[in-house]
Amino acid sequence: MIRRHPSVFLLGFVVSGIIIADYFPLSPQIFLLLEAVCFGVALLLIFRRRRSEGAVLACVAVGLMSAFSFRLHITGFGSNHLRQIVTSSATYEIFGRTVDWPEFKGGRTETIVEIDSLSRRDNSGWVGRRAEGRLLLKVTDTTTALQRGDRIAFRARLYPVLAGERHEFPYARYLNLRGILAQAFMPTLLNVRIDRRPTVGFISLVDRVRSAIRSSLERNLSPQASALARGFLIGETRDISPDIYSLFRDSGTLHLLAVSGSNVALVVLFAVWVMRPFWLGVRSRSVVLLAVIAIFAGLSYGEPSVMRATIMAALIIGARLLGRTYDLNNVIAAAALIILLVNPGQLFDVGFQLSFVTAWGLIFFVPRLAALFGSWHERTWSRWLVLPVIVALVAQIVSMPIVAYYFDRVPVFGVVANLIIVPIVSLAVIGLLVLLAADLIWPLLGSFIGSIVDLWMQGLVAVLHWMGGGNVPIIHLGRLVDSPFALPAILIAYLLMMVTAIAITSVRARRLAVILAIVAANVAVAIALGATFLSADARVAVERVPGGVAAIVWTGNTTKPDLIITGLSRQSYPLDERVLQPMLHRHGSEKLSRLILLNADYSALKDILRLSATLGVDTVYAGRDLAASIGDIRKGMGDSTLQAPVRFFGGQSTALEQSGYSLSQDRITWRLNGTQFDIVDQVRFNSLMSSAVQPGGTLVIGVQWYPSADDWIRLSQAGYERIICAKIEQPSESPWPDAELGLDALPDYLYDLSRSGPVTIRLSQ
Repeated sequence: MIRRHPSVFLLGFVVSGIIIADYFPLSPQIFLLLEAVCFGVALLLIFRRRRSEGAVLACVAVGLMSAFSFRLHITGFGSNHLRQIVTSSATYEIFGRTVDWPEFKGGRTETIVEIDSLSRRDNSGWVGRRAEGRLLLKVTDTTTALQRGDRIAFRARLYPVLAGERHEFPYARYLNLRGILAQAFMPTLLNVRIDRRPTVGFISLVDRVRSAIRSSLERNLSPQASALARGFLIGETRDISPDIYSLFRDSGTLHLLAVSGSNVALVVLFAVWVMRPFWLGVRSRSVVLLAVIAIFAGLSYGEPSVMRATIMAALIIGARLLGRTYDLNNVIAAAALIILLVNPGQLFDVGFQLSFVTAWGLIFFVPRLAALFGSWHERTWSRWLVLPVIVALVAQIVSMPIVAYYFDRVPVFGVVANLIIVPIVSLAVIGLLVLLAADLIWPLLGSFIGSIVDLWMQGLVAVLHWMGGGNVPIIHLGRLVDSPFALPAILIAYLLMMVTAIAITSVRARRLAVILAIVAANVAVAIALGATFLSADARVAVERVPGGVAAIVWTGNTTKPDLIITGLSRQSYPLDERVLQPMLHRHGSEKLSRLILLNADYSALKDILRLSATLGVDTVYAGRDLAASIGDIRKGMGDSTLQAPVRFFGGQSTALEQSGYSLSQDRITWRLNGTQFDIVDQVRFNSLMSSAVQPGGTLVIGVQWYPSADDWIRLSQAGYERIICAKIEQPSESPWPDAELGLDALPDYLYDLSRSGPVTIRLSQ
């Protein structure tokens, strides 16, 4: 094992070290000390010619080194690290460098900043100090002014990353795995000093190439085709419309919008084809190919699948250049080793897991399955039909357990859709590469080829509508990630796959496969029972929407929750398609039971009613003040469009039977087993204080709020354990510290959705 597959053997120790460091959060120094001891003993054993024991102990030392790197990456240590500074309430002058491209999320821009120094004001003025670590800078505006590599300076207060239990998604862990231990908020970039990154170097070269590619695609393709092309080539998906994005997701081909190893293979093959007319030697071709895949990795923002394929391609090219043989298992394990040693947190990234599991599955299964058709291997129809079917089938089956675990949904026709759509996209990528080359040589030729590629893209969209439309069945698995049976079931599923592959040529393996199949069936039943048990857990997810908030309420039915909306305001785009439906998709809901509307702009009501028709709402409840507006809109839409009845509430409180809801003109109250949720569109203290609040209650405010410190103290004393607001603004005369800087320190029970993101609260019935 060690001599034949050394990389695989060493990878096992590295992965084990990272998992141990994750489950046992010891100090990084302890792992470093253990690593030094093991490495010293390993050298002593090798010196005494006990090489096997020394090699194993050296691998243990590497595993401990990865554990040390992981703990250092997650927690940090030393007096200059942000982990020790973030608990302070002081205001800092922060100096650092942006290390990632900005992300645009719902009216704000987020970017990662590597800190190198801080300044803090004391009695003698501003005092500087060296600092280490990363922070997440959130700007309450969408801006492209910040780019990767810029050096910046700004003044802000540092906040710890919010605890993971506030969110359905483990936000704190996700940020910690990326080395982010603090966050800062800025209302605008006007007070941020920016020193642009150098105009020379690899990053600058990649920027110019990416800009040229983007310009060429936008010039020669329609907007929709250009957005898809950028997703296929360089992983830019921000301009792809939500309906097209959902078609890829529902057809099981969403991986095509994430640049993967197949893209790297196509780019390498295209580069080889381009170099054929030139008299280049093996060394020259290898150097050119290495440069091409390095630039392509930079263009695709260093996605895990691309980095895996890039490192594998570089290792294979290097082996051929040196005249050495190679084993694909060693190559892929070496690629994983390099990535994990540089960034151990990647082990828990879903992209990393999908990429390596799928690649290893193809290496393990495809040769065995292809051997069944060995007598037809040399025939053309076998190479162009049988092999693609095997590859698509294996990739879909191997990745299915991880997809089901993380995304709670499995497309029924995913394999068929991949067999049809993957070749279309592959030909589209080749056409796009030809388009870029032609546009570089002769723009008129680029326009001609672009027209052909544009038609091909339109055909792709038509196929997506056929394979990923609303009639395609989707298996929803509920909250599989919360089930205690999920991880054992996934491990058994992969073990069953491996045994099944070996069983092709082994009688003993076939017998073991039958036993494992029986075990897997019983585990599946256990998961179903566990999911049924967990579905009794009620939860509320509160998200910010334009002008207000939306609350998704699960009361036992995991597939048909209730949706409460207040304060929704008009936008230039359809709110149901761009905001509300994607929000529900993120929470695994395709249907709604009730839609309760407290308040909304007239122009937003049509989008809400259209949503109720699309998602099959049983009943719509709306405030009585909206009756005339909804009546006018329903006449314009036609009664056949809106099937659900609309009931209005107001004046006296209206209780909905067997639901726990109490509806009034200024408040929606939901009670469950002693827990109370109040949702309001305005803070009226007389009304809120007039009724008793059950201890541990939650208040959701659906508008921008301008509180003083006394306001939230009064609400807390009234019984509200949590106060969730769409956005908190500072009053003109505020008692908050550092008011002149627009900074605030919110108490733990006060949640500002514009900063914290969605908040999920779980309740046990």
